Order: sequence, then structure tokens, then C-alpha cells
Amino acid sequence: MTVGHFIHMLSNRLHLDPSKSLFVFVHNTLPQTASCMDSLYNTFKEGDGFLYMTYSTEKTFG
Repeated sequence: MTVGHFIHMLSNRLHLDPSKSLFVFVHNTLPQTASCMDSLYNTFKEGDGFLYMTYSTEKTFG
């Protein structure tokens, strides 16, 4: 699964208004949407085995 697909799924689960965009961050960095989630996990997972991410929304035009 790509980061872009993950963001799309998360937006749907959060019932995000279409006028807002969702951004996810890993280690305070915005990953490329074409990156694979398993690659992010293998690169950035913590010692406890979890990949910690933060997210933010921003109003968009549309």
C-alpha cells in the first residue's frame, strides 16, 4: 500500500470534509505519496515495533 492510498483510506475513516486535505508525517517529515508503507515501516519503526505517525488537516480550495 502506498502512502497516498493510506491517506485516502484514513480520510474516509475520519469522514474528512472534501474541502480539507490530510497530511501525515513520519519523524516530522512529509513522506512522498508514492512511497510504500512497508518501506516507511522498515525505515522508521520504533524499538517497540510501531510506526508512529502524526497527521494534520488543512483547508483546501475546491
